[in-house]
Amino acid sequence: MTHWFRFRHFRTRLLVLIVGLVAALQIATFLIVAHANRSNALTSIDDALTRASRQFEVSTHRREEALLLAARLMANDYAMKQLFLTDEFSAPTARSALTSYQGRIQAPLILLLDPTGDLLSGTRSAISADDLAPFRALISTAEDAEAQQASGYGYFDGELHQIVLVPLLAPPPIVVAWVGIGFPINAATAAELKASADVEVTFLSGGSEARILASTLPVPLADELARQNPRADARLLRLQAEDYVTAIRVLPLESAEPHSSPCNAPSECNSPRHGSSSKPSSTTPSSASSSPSSPRSVLRATSVALCNNSLRTPSMSRLAITRANSISSAPTNSANSPPPSIT
Repeated sequence: MTHWFRFRHFRTRLLVLIVGLVAALQIATFLIVAHANRSNALTSIDDALTRASRQFEVSTHRREEALLLAARLMANDYAMKQLFLTDEFSAPTARSALTSYQGRIQAPLILLLDPTGDLLSGTRSAISADDLAPFRALISTAEDAEAQQASGYGYFDGELHQIVLVPLLAPPPIVVAWVGIGFPINAATAAELKASADVEVTFLSGGSEARILASTLPVPLADELARQNPRADARLLRLQAEDYVTAIRVLPLESAEPHSSPCNAPSECNSPRHGSSSKPSSTTPSSASSSPSSPRSVLRATSVALCNNSLRTPSMSRLAITRANSISSAPTNSANSPPPSIT
Protein backbone atom coordinates (compact mmCIF):
# COMPACT_ATOMS: atom_id res chain seq x y z
CA MET A 1 0.00 0.00 0.00
CA THR A 2 1.37 3.38 -1.02
CA HIS A 3 1.88 5.95 1.70
CA TRP A 4 2.19 9.64 0.97
CA PHE A 5 5.27 11.32 2.32
CA ARG A 6 4.55 13.01 5.64
CA PHE A 7 6.63 15.44 7.60
CA ARG A 8 7.32 14.29 11.13
CA HIS A 9 7.38 17.81 12.51
CA PHE A 10 4.86 20.59 12.11
CA ARG A 11 7.56 23.25 11.81
CA THR A 12 8.99 21.43 8.79
CA ARG A 13 5.59 21.49 7.12
CA LEU A 14 5.23 25.17 7.89
CA LEU A 15 8.69 25.95 6.50
CA VAL A 16 8.01 24.07 3.25
CA LEU A 17 4.66 25.83 2.90
CA ILE A 18 6.23 29.27 3.36
CA VAL A 19 9.05 28.49 0.92
CA GLY A 20 6.52 27.23 -1.63
CA LEU A 21 4.35 30.32 -1.30
CA VAL A 22 7.36 32.62 -1.63
CA ALA A 23 8.56 30.72 -4.73
CA ALA A 24 5.09 30.86 -6.30
CA LEU A 25 4.86 34.56 -5.52
CA GLN A 26 8.26 35.20 -7.09
CA ILE A 27 7.38 33.24 -10.21
CA ALA A 28 4.09 35.10 -10.55
CA THR A 29 5.88 38.43 -10.04
CA PHE A 30 8.50 37.49 -12.64
CA LEU A 31 5.83 36.54 -15.20
CA ILE A 32 3.88 39.75 -14.59
CA VAL A 33 6.98 41.94 -14.81
CA ALA A 34 8.23 40.10 -17.90
CA HIS A 35 4.84 40.54 -19.59
CA ALA A 36 4.76 44.23 -18.63
CA ASN A 37 8.30 44.76 -19.90
CA ARG A 38 7.49 43.04 -23.17
CA SER A 39 4.32 45.07 -23.59
CA ASN A 40 6.17 48.31 -22.88
CA ALA A 41 8.94 47.31 -25.28
CA LEU A 42 6.44 46.47 -28.02
CA THR A 43 4.69 49.79 -27.48
CA SER A 44 7.99 51.65 -27.62
CA ILE A 45 9.03 49.80 -30.76
CA ASP A 46 5.67 50.40 -32.43
CA ASP A 47 6.06 54.11 -31.69
CA ALA A 48 9.58 54.09 -33.16
CA LEU A 49 8.39 52.28 -36.30
CA THR A 50 5.47 54.68 -36.66
CA ARG A 51 7.82 57.66 -36.41
CA ALA A 52 10.17 56.08 -38.95
CA SER A 53 7.29 55.40 -41.33
CA ARG A 54 6.09 58.99 -41.03
CA GLN A 55 9.62 60.24 -41.59
CA PHE A 56 9.82 58.18 -44.77
CA GLU A 57 6.49 59.59 -45.93
CA VAL A 58 7.53 63.16 -45.21
CA SER A 59 10.91 62.78 -46.94
CA THR A 60 9.39 61.18 -50.06
CA HIS A 61 6.64 63.84 -50.16
CA ARG A 62 9.22 66.63 -49.95
CA ARG A 63 11.28 65.02 -52.66
CA GLU A 64 8.20 64.62 -54.83
CA GLU A 65 7.40 68.32 -54.49
CA ALA A 66 11.02 69.26 -55.26
CA LEU A 67 11.13 66.99 -58.32
CA LEU A 68 7.80 68.33 -59.60
CA LEU A 69 9.04 71.89 -59.16
CA ALA A 70 12.25 71.10 -61.04
CA ALA A 71 10.30 69.37 -63.82
CA ARG A 72 7.92 72.33 -64.18
CA LEU A 73 10.84 74.78 -64.35
CA MET A 74 12.41 72.65 -67.07
CA ALA A 75 9.15 72.44 -69.01
CA ASN A 76 8.72 76.21 -68.83
CA ASP A 77 12.30 76.97 -69.85
CA TYR A 78 12.45 78.83 -73.15
CA ALA A 79 15.43 76.75 -74.29
CA MET A 80 13.45 73.53 -73.81
CA LYS A 81 10.45 74.88 -75.71
CA GLN A 82 12.69 76.00 -78.55
CA LEU A 83 13.54 72.35 -79.20
CA PHE A 84 9.96 71.86 -80.44
CA LEU A 85 9.51 75.18 -82.21
CA THR A 86 12.16 74.41 -84.81
CA ASP A 87 11.57 72.57 -88.08
CA GLU A 88 13.27 69.39 -86.87
CA PHE A 89 13.72 68.03 -83.34
CA SER A 90 17.38 67.41 -82.43
CA ALA A 91 17.89 64.52 -79.98
CA PRO A 92 21.59 65.36 -79.34
CA THR A 93 20.69 68.98 -78.53
CA ALA A 94 17.91 67.80 -76.23
CA ARG A 95 20.23 65.41 -74.43
CA SER A 96 22.79 68.17 -73.92
CA ALA A 97 20.07 70.34 -72.37
CA LEU A 98 18.88 67.52 -70.12
CA THR A 99 22.43 66.78 -68.99
CA SER A 100 22.83 70.44 -68.05
CA TYR A 101 19.68 70.30 -65.96
CA GLN A 102 20.79 67.02 -64.40
CA GLY A 103 23.68 68.72 -62.64
CA ARG A 104 21.57 71.64 -61.51
CA ILE A 105 18.72 69.66 -59.94
CA GLN A 106 20.90 66.74 -58.73
CA ALA A 107 18.58 64.12 -60.20
CA PRO A 108 20.35 61.21 -61.93
CA LEU A 109 17.51 60.45 -64.34
CA ILE A 110 15.71 62.86 -66.70
CA LEU A 111 13.68 61.78 -69.73
CA LEU A 112 11.93 63.60 -72.52
CA LEU A 113 8.96 61.68 -73.98
CA ASP A 114 6.64 62.48 -76.86
CA PRO A 115 2.87 62.86 -76.20
CA THR A 116 2.32 59.10 -76.66
CA GLY A 117 5.12 58.09 -74.29
CA ASP A 118 7.85 57.27 -76.81
CA LEU A 119 11.40 58.28 -75.89
CA LEU A 120 12.76 61.46 -77.43
CA SER A 121 15.89 61.87 -75.34
CA GLY A 122 17.31 61.11 -71.90
CA THR A 123 20.31 61.34 -69.61
CA ARG A 124 20.91 57.58 -69.83
CA SER A 125 22.35 55.91 -72.92
CA ALA A 126 20.75 52.46 -72.50
CA ILE A 127 16.99 52.63 -71.88
CA SER A 128 14.61 49.69 -72.31
CA ALA A 129 10.89 49.68 -73.03
CA ASP A 130 10.37 48.39 -69.48
CA ASP A 131 12.22 51.44 -68.18
CA LEU A 132 9.70 53.65 -69.99
CA ALA A 133 6.67 51.70 -68.74
CA PRO A 134 6.18 53.56 -65.42
CA PHE A 135 6.45 56.94 -67.16
CA ARG A 136 3.96 55.84 -69.81
CA ALA A 137 1.56 54.79 -67.06
CA LEU A 138 1.94 58.22 -65.44
CA ILE A 139 0.97 59.91 -68.71
CA SER A 140 -2.54 58.45 -68.46
CA THR A 141 -2.77 59.64 -64.85
CA ALA A 142 -1.46 63.12 -65.69
CA GLU A 143 -3.85 63.52 -68.63
CA ASP A 144 -6.79 62.93 -66.29
CA ALA A 145 -5.42 65.20 -63.54
CA GLU A 146 -6.40 68.84 -63.30
CA ALA A 147 -2.79 69.93 -62.82
CA GLN A 148 -1.61 67.69 -65.70
CA GLN A 149 1.13 66.14 -63.58
CA ALA A 150 1.65 62.80 -61.83
CA SER A 151 4.06 61.01 -59.52
CA GLY A 152 4.65 57.50 -58.25
CA TYR A 153 7.16 54.66 -58.00
CA GLY A 154 8.66 52.49 -60.69
CA TYR A 155 11.69 50.50 -61.77
CA PHE A 156 14.36 51.96 -63.98
CA ASP A 157 17.32 49.79 -64.97
CA GLY A 158 16.20 47.29 -62.31
CA GLU A 159 16.37 49.87 -59.51
CA LEU A 160 13.41 51.33 -57.63
CA HIS A 161 12.82 55.03 -58.37
CA GLN A 162 10.51 57.77 -57.22
CA ILE A 163 9.29 59.36 -60.45
CA VAL A 164 7.38 62.47 -61.53
CA LEU A 165 5.98 63.64 -64.86
CA VAL A 166 4.86 67.07 -66.15
CA PRO A 167 3.83 68.29 -69.62
CA LEU A 168 5.87 70.56 -71.87
CA LEU A 169 3.48 72.97 -73.58
CA ALA A 170 4.65 74.75 -76.75
CA PRO A 171 2.55 76.74 -77.14
CA PRO A 172 -0.01 76.19 -74.34
CA PRO A 173 -2.23 74.26 -74.10
CA ILE A 174 -0.66 71.93 -76.66
CA VAL A 175 1.34 69.10 -75.09
CA VAL A 176 4.35 68.54 -77.33
CA ALA A 177 6.30 66.40 -74.85
CA TRP A 178 6.47 65.09 -71.29
CA VAL A 179 9.33 65.75 -68.87
CA GLY A 180 10.03 62.83 -66.54
CA ILE A 181 12.44 62.82 -63.57
CA GLY A 182 13.46 59.82 -61.47
CA PHE A 183 15.26 59.63 -58.12
CA PRO A 184 16.64 56.26 -56.96
CA ILE A 185 15.50 54.59 -53.74
CA ASN A 186 18.42 52.34 -52.87
CA ALA A 187 20.88 51.25 -50.19
CA ALA A 188 21.89 54.85 -49.51
CA THR A 189 18.24 55.72 -48.89
CA ALA A 190 17.84 52.83 -46.46
CA ALA A 191 21.08 53.70 -44.65
CA GLU A 192 20.05 57.33 -44.22
CA LEU A 193 16.67 56.43 -42.77
CA LYS A 194 18.31 54.00 -40.37
CA ALA A 195 20.76 56.65 -39.19
CA SER A 196 18.03 59.20 -38.56
CA ALA A 197 15.27 56.95 -37.20
CA ASP A 198 17.32 54.22 -35.46
CA VAL A 199 15.54 51.40 -37.28
CA GLU A 200 16.48 48.72 -39.81
CA VAL A 201 15.09 49.35 -43.29
CA THR A 202 14.50 46.85 -46.08
CA PHE A 203 13.01 47.45 -49.53
CA LEU A 204 11.38 44.34 -51.02
CA SER A 205 10.03 43.71 -54.49
CA GLY A 206 6.46 42.47 -54.70
CA GLY A 207 5.08 39.23 -56.11
CA SER A 208 5.06 35.65 -54.88
CA GLU A 209 8.87 35.62 -54.62
CA ALA A 210 10.21 38.75 -52.95
CA ARG A 211 13.58 40.19 -53.89
CA ILE A 212 15.77 42.40 -51.71
CA LEU A 213 16.18 45.78 -53.39
CA ALA A 214 18.11 47.38 -50.52
CA SER A 215 18.50 46.62 -46.82
CA THR A 216 20.40 47.69 -43.72
CA LEU A 217 20.02 44.21 -42.24
CA PRO A 218 22.84 41.67 -42.34
CA VAL A 219 22.67 39.61 -45.53
CA PRO A 220 21.46 36.36 -43.84
CA LEU A 221 18.60 38.19 -42.10
CA ALA A 222 17.66 40.08 -45.26
CA ASP A 223 17.65 36.86 -47.29
CA GLU A 224 15.43 35.14 -44.73
CA LEU A 225 13.09 38.14 -44.72
CA ALA A 226 12.77 37.84 -48.50
CA ARG A 227 12.10 34.10 -48.24
CA GLN A 228 9.30 34.71 -45.74
CA ASN A 229 7.89 37.51 -47.93
CA PRO A 230 5.73 38.93 -45.09
CA ARG A 231 2.22 40.21 -45.71
CA ALA A 232 1.44 43.90 -45.41
CA ASP A 233 -0.30 43.33 -42.05
CA ALA A 234 2.56 41.33 -40.52
CA ARG A 235 3.66 42.57 -37.09
CA LEU A 236 5.94 39.90 -35.64
CA LEU A 237 8.48 37.92 -37.63
CA ARG A 238 10.93 35.27 -36.54
CA LEU A 239 14.30 35.53 -38.25
CA GLN A 240 17.14 33.21 -37.25
CA ALA A 241 15.59 32.36 -33.87
CA GLU A 242 14.91 36.03 -33.08
CA ASP A 243 11.53 37.75 -32.96
CA TYR A 244 11.25 41.02 -34.89
CA VAL A 245 8.53 43.65 -34.63
CA THR A 246 7.73 44.95 -38.09
CA ALA A 247 5.94 47.78 -39.85
CA ILE A 248 5.31 47.24 -43.56
CA ARG A 249 4.31 49.89 -46.03
CA VAL A 250 3.32 48.99 -49.58
CA LEU A 251 4.53 51.28 -52.35
CA PRO A 252 2.25 50.93 -55.42
CA LEU A 253 4.20 50.68 -58.64
CA GLU A 254 3.30 52.19 -62.00
CA SER A 255 4.53 49.08 -63.82
CA ALA A 256 5.95 45.61 -63.23
CA GLU A 257 9.62 44.82 -62.68
CA PRO A 258 11.65 45.12 -65.92
CA HIS A 259 12.43 42.06 -68.01
CA SER A 260 13.38 43.31 -71.48
CA SER A 261 16.85 44.15 -72.75
CA PRO A 262 18.05 47.76 -72.90
CA CYS A 263 18.05 49.72 -76.12
CA ASN A 264 20.65 52.25 -77.14
CA ALA A 265 18.54 54.59 -79.26
CA PRO A 266 15.05 56.12 -78.89
CA SER A 267 13.85 54.32 -82.03
CA GLU A 268 14.80 50.97 -80.46
CA CYS A 269 13.05 51.76 -77.16
CA ASN A 270 9.89 52.71 -79.02
CA SER A 271 9.93 49.51 -81.07
CA PRO A 272 7.40 46.80 -80.07
CA ARG A 273 10.16 44.21 -79.98
CA HIS A 274 11.47 45.84 -76.80
CA GLY A 275 8.16 45.70 -74.99
CA SER A 276 4.61 44.56 -75.22
CA SER A 277 3.51 47.90 -76.64
CA SER A 278 5.07 51.14 -77.73
CA LYS A 279 2.03 53.10 -76.56
CA PRO A 280 1.12 54.18 -73.03
CA SER A 281 -0.98 51.78 -70.98
CA SER A 282 -4.69 52.24 -71.55
CA THR A 283 -5.59 50.81 -68.15
CA THR A 284 -7.79 53.18 -66.17
CA PRO A 285 -7.66 53.56 -62.36
CA SER A 286 -11.07 51.91 -62.05
CA SER A 287 -9.99 48.80 -63.93
CA ALA A 288 -6.48 48.62 -62.48
CA SER A 289 -7.51 46.78 -59.37
CA SER A 290 -9.32 44.07 -61.30
CA SER A 291 -6.72 43.48 -63.98
CA PRO A 292 -3.69 41.39 -63.00
CA SER A 293 -1.58 43.22 -65.56
CA SER A 294 -2.63 46.74 -64.63
CA PRO A 295 -0.01 49.22 -63.37
CA ARG A 296 -1.71 49.36 -59.96
CA SER A 297 -1.84 45.59 -59.49
CA VAL A 298 -0.91 44.41 -55.99
CA LEU A 299 1.46 41.92 -57.59
CA ARG A 300 3.44 44.92 -58.79
CA ALA A 301 3.74 46.52 -55.39
CA THR A 302 7.06 47.07 -53.72
CA SER A 303 7.29 47.27 -49.96
CA VAL A 304 9.45 48.89 -47.33
CA ALA A 305 9.97 46.99 -44.09
CA LEU A 306 10.86 48.68 -40.81
CA CYS A 307 12.26 46.50 -38.00
CA ASN A 308 13.18 46.91 -34.32
CA ASN A 309 14.93 44.53 -31.85
CA SER A 310 14.91 45.79 -28.24
CA LEU A 311 13.69 42.84 -26.13
CA ARG A 312 15.40 40.24 -28.22
CA THR A 313 12.23 40.52 -30.30
CA PRO A 314 13.19 42.15 -33.65
CA SER A 315 10.77 43.98 -35.95
CA MET A 316 10.38 44.34 -39.75
CA SER A 317 8.02 45.38 -42.53
CA ARG A 318 7.54 45.82 -46.26
CA LEU A 319 8.60 49.36 -45.74
CA ALA A 320 10.87 47.63 -43.29
CA ILE A 321 12.39 49.61 -40.50
CA THR A 322 14.15 47.89 -37.58
CA ARG A 323 15.83 49.02 -34.40
CA ALA A 324 18.63 46.96 -32.83
CA ASN A 325 17.94 46.50 -29.13
CA SER A 326 16.08 43.68 -27.47
CA ILE A 327 12.71 43.85 -29.15
CA SER A 328 13.87 45.46 -32.50
CA SER A 329 13.59 48.08 -35.41
CA ALA A 330 16.20 50.37 -40.08
CA PRO A 331 18.05 54.73 -44.13
CA THR A 332 17.29 55.33 -47.52
CA ASN A 333 19.47 57.42 -49.74
CA SER A 334 16.59 59.77 -49.87
CA ALA A 335 15.17 59.76 -46.39
CA ASN A 336 17.15 62.63 -44.96
CA SER A 337 18.96 63.92 -47.99
CA PRO A 338 18.05 67.48 -48.94
CA PRO A 339 15.47 67.60 -51.72
CA PRO A 340 16.77 68.42 -55.19
CA SER A 341 16.96 72.13 -55.91
CA ILE A 342 17.27 73.97 -59.17
CA THR A 343 19.39 77.05 -59.61
